[in-house]
Amino acid sequence: TSVEFIAGLELSERYYFEVVKPILSKFFPDLKYSSGLIGSGSEVLGFDDEMSRDHHWGPRLILFLTDTDYTNLSSSIDRSLRQSLPATCHGYPTNFSRPDNNGVRLMEPNLSGEINHFIEIVAIKEYFNNFLGIDIYNKLNNIDWLSFPQQILLSIQSGRIFHDQLGLNDIRGRLNYYPHDIWLYIIASSWQRIGQEEHLAARAWLAGQDIGFSIITSRLVRDIMQLGFLMERKYAPFAKWLEKSFIKLNCSKALMPYLGKIIESNSSKTKQEDLYRAFETLASIHNDLSITKPINSECREWHNRPFRAIHGGQVAEIIADSIEDIEMRSIVRKGLIGNIDQISDNTEVLENRLLRRKLIQSVFG
Repeated sequence: TSVEFIAGLELSERYYFEVVKPILSKFFPDLKYSSGLIGSGSEVLGFDDEMSRDHHWGPRLILFLTDTDYTNLSSSIDRSLRQSLPATCHGYPTNFSRPDNNGVRLMEPNLSGEINHFIEIVAIKEYFNNFLGIDIYNKLNNIDWLSFPQQILLSIQSGRIFHDQLGLNDIRGRLNYYPHDIWLYIIASSWQRIGQEEHLAARAWLAGQDIGFSIITSRLVRDIMQLGFLMERKYAPFAKWLEKSFIKLNCSKALMPYLGKIIESNSSKTKQEDLYRAFETLASIHNDLSITKPINSECREWHNRPFRAIHGGQVAEIIADSIEDIEMRSIVRKGLIGNIDQISDNTEVLENRLLRRKLIQSVFG
């Protein structure tokens, strides 16, 4: 489209206040609802651009209803919107194609007179059940938290709420971040991952396995970045936006110079030295948190071999020892396995609430 680009969240907010809200006020003046744009979509994270307009993007929003109003009024609301919405909003079609075989919808000019809109009308309770696999009005337990992918929690926390009569912001507040001992457990599990592979990078390098060395160092860079999000109490996005989000963290200024060279350098020796520096920086950042006694922040000898390590497994044990919650201590005894993100980075698992739940329950249940 040749229409001037408007950030998706801004477009959605204008769409609601200028177009959708007046229609709802006219036809359903007593309706209590919440509205906003959260969940899936690069615009929810504020990372959309002109390319994003090629699918699932445009004047769209979510209308949250109570269970009763969803049952009784969703069809009437949908019909009123179809018959009353204008053809465009700030130059963008409000009409969308039917979902294709992949579920993708595209903006398209309205040719029928009735608008096939992209306003999702949902029951608020069912919406969160679909996203998280829980009854959001029940108390969250440890298994719940460990089964929530960070990218999904981030998508709920991001975006904007335009109107809130059903407590949507209260729900988001409950999901603001991990409870303290769960947070410690996930951090400890992150250090455990580093401890399990940090020495393998140098071993592969010294054995002349350049591809293996690159694979391991790349995995470690991702683990370092994930730990950066955790230490700053921020949910991490999925891989496409990991770097763009990471550079917004306070720790990125200290870590990015090393991480960039680890990925880009053609010298294995340089990569290894920068990996040491990154580990030491990470350990210093951990000490600044004051959540445990100070840890050794210098890479040191590994079993008399000609390379060094930060000994992530030892750091993990120190952090795990500070966990007080009885149930979480029981989970620690089963191993520093981590949450769903650390157990599986398989997209099919992370996006399927039933698979996530079964996997976590099979490990810790």
